[in-house]
Amino acid sequence: MKMSKLLRNIVVCVLVIAVGLTFGFKGEDGSGETKDLRASEPVAKNVLTKQPRKLVFEDKLTVIGNFVACDTAIISTKVSGVLESIYVDEGDYVVKGKTKLFQSDAVSLKEQVVIGEQQLEVARATVEEKNANLERVTADFDKAKLDYERYKRLYEN
Repeated sequence: MKMSKLLRNIVVCVLVIAVGLTFGFKGEDGSGETKDLRASEPVAKNVLTKQPRKLVFEDKLTVIGNFVACDTAIISTKVSGVLESIYVDEGDYVVKGKTKLFQSDAVSLKEQVVIGEQQLEVARATVEEKNANLERVTADFDKAKLDYERYKRLYEN
């Protein structure tokens, strides 16, 4: 920050000197023609100087208007539903994991949990049915294999 201010001040000083050197040595006489004054005597000018002093700059800025945050967050819920209450307003300070932002519809969430539990039970029953079918098919295969071996032996004898 200090370096950029110093650089800016140096650039401004160089520009002022360049403009002064370019336009400061030319003058106009009554005829409207410009003549070069560098060859004539220098003109005395009053210059006001001040002692430099150290000042303290505040790190505050008072403005009127809207601020837009540099850090924003998109918030989404894990389940869809209706929000019952919203506990924060735009611009409030929040802490991840500590500030409660909103309350979902508790009845709807309980219903979703019940529906999810029922779907889990249906899935478990389906798995048990598939396992029973697998055992039945395995037993049928083993029986068919034994029958084949038996008929093969009978055919060969």
